[in-house]
Amino acid sequence: MQEIFGVKRARRFAIKRTNGEVHLHVEPSSTSQERPLLIVDGDFCGGQTAKVSSEKCHEIARHTVRGLNRGSPFEGIANSIYADILYPFTDVFCFFSDDIGGFEEVARHLAVWLEYRSTMNLPENIRPRVAIVTEQIPIGKESEREARKAFLWALEEETRRDPWQQISSIDVIALFPTSSISIAARHRLLKERLMDSSDQVRKDREENRYLFSLANFFFFLERCIEWFVDSKNEPFEFVRASRAIHPVAPDLEVHFSAVIQHITTPEELIQFAAPMIASSLLFDNYIPDTHRIQKPISGYAL
Repeated sequence: MQEIFGVKRARRFAIKRTNGEVHLHVEPSSTSQERPLLIVDGDFCGGQTAKVSSEKCHEIARHTVRGLNRGSPFEGIANSIYADILYPFTDVFCFFSDDIGGFEEVARHLAVWLEYRSTMNLPENIRPRVAIVTEQIPIGKESEREARKAFLWALEEETRRDPWQQISSIDVIALFPTSSISIAARHRLLKERLMDSSDQVRKDREENRYLFSLANFFFFLERCIEWFVDSKNEPFEFVRASRAIHPVAPDLEVHFSAVIQHITTPEELIQFAAPMIASSLLFDNYIPDTHRIQKPISGYAL
């Protein structure tokens, strides 16, 4: 990740990490752009490998997970973080196959996530993509296609769930050998492939009105974490989450009646009341502070 996106691990995690830890980074070169690039960096481990240090170099939020019953405590939480929290927000899940034991291990982890995915379903064309990076196959589209077939066979051996109910595509990416080109060029080509996949998911999300602003992204991510740690065994719902700190007024019907009683003609209903109520409901549905008042050269504008 450091070579591809300039992501640097926290110093205290340079040797060991606690099992299941994931770290959210902002790609440095994207901070001044219209589209900030968020990277989640995590490992797969078999058990707790280190105590959490009291020193920290970035923000840490601690939560107690209640009622989780998915395998061992550490492995269950680690897999659930990916399958439950990150799933609805991720464009591309990237597995570095050679680092975690090959296609069989990638298939095992992905199968576990697919088994978890019974509580949250995204529309078909905005589901995340999966990229599997490996150095063990020759460079070229044909070898990548054959490797993809082999991986899908391995995945079928691990689970009977249909991956296309949760994932929009699975691609195998052959990484150039270290001796063939420079390290910078090697990882630049990989980054381009990953960004192409991310751009396609982003385009699909925008067309289906699932592309979040930065404010919406972090708001919904926080609500999803709260839902996860409470383990209510209920699906995470974006609409319900959007009203979590801004509930619908209990006397909403009274307000509607107060407006309607001033309408005396069908023209007023069609041209004024209906558009005004609809736009008010639409505006009210946004999370607080999504829209801000900005002061132009003269006057104020929303």
